[in-house]
Amino acid sequence: MLMYIPQVLLFHITYTDMPISQYFSYNRVAYSLIASKITLASHNASVWLGVSLTVYRFIQTRNRHHIPRATRNIQTVAVVSIALLISVASSLPNSLTNNFEEYTLANNETIYIINAPMLANSGSRNIVDTNVLLYAIVGKLLPCILMSMFVGALVHSLLKRSRQFSFASNKRSVMIGRTNKLLYAIVALFLITELPQGTLVLMCVFISGLYENVYIPLGDFFDAIALLNCVINFALYCIMSSKFRSTFKRLCLRYLYCKSPNRSPMDHVSLR
Repeated sequence: MLMYIPQVLLFHITYTDMPISQYFSYNRVAYSLIASKITLASHNASVWLGVSLTVYRFIQTRNRHHIPRATRNIQTVAVVSIALLISVASSLPNSLTNNFEEYTLANNETIYIINAPMLANSGSRNIVDTNVLLYAIVGKLLPCILMSMFVGALVHSLLKRSRQFSFASNKRSVMIGRTNKLLYAIVALFLITELPQGTLVLMCVFISGLYENVYIPLGDFFDAIALLNCVINFALYCIMSSKFRSTFKRLCLRYLYCKSPNRSPMDHVSLR
C-alpha cells in the first residue's frame, strides 16, 4: 500500500504549468500500471492471509490435544501457501487485460495512456469478464463468506468450551468475551470494506454503464477504506493475540539487533 504515496504525488497533486506530455510521460504511466498490479496482488494476498489466519485459529481451537511443533509448522505453511496461490491466480487475468499505449496529439506531443478494456468491448470480452468475475468472487465475496463462516464457528466453539468449563475463573470468561468482541469487530470491518465493493464489481458485469458511472468515481473511496481497514486490523490482531504481539516484537528486535553496528552476529541468539 506504500506505492499509493508516489501515485498520489504523481497524478493527484497536479501542476498547472506541467505540459500534458510530461504529465502522461512513459515513466509516470508505467509506474502507475506496475503499481496498480502490485497493489492488487498484495491486497488479494493480504485478504486471503487474513482468511488463512482465521482458518488456522479455528483449527487450533478445535484441536484439544497437543500438536507437535513440526505439525503446526506444516499446517501453517500449507494454509499460507494455499492463500498465496489463490491470490496470485485471481490477480493473473488483470495483468493480461491492462497495458499502456502511445498516442500522438494534434500538436505532435506524445502521451501514454493505460488501456483498460471496458466490459462492453466484445473484442476482449471473455478475458475482461473473467478478470472481473475473479476479482469480485475470489478476491472479495468468497473471502467474506469464508471469514464469516470460520469466525462464527470459532466464536461458537469458544462459547461451547466456556460452558463446558463453567467452573473456570471469571478472568477466563472475561478473556473469552473480549476475544469474541474483537473477532466480531474484525469481521464487521472486513465485510464493510470488501462486501460492497465485491457486490458492485459483480453488478458491473450485468449492468451496462455501471462501471464507468459508479465504480470508477468510487475507486478512491474504496482504496481509502481498504487502507484504513489494514491499519485497524493490525491493531486488532495485536490486541487479540499475545502470541502475535510477542512474535512481532521478537522479529522487530531481532532485526534491530542484527542491524546495530555495535552488535556481533551472535548477539541475536539470546532473543530466541
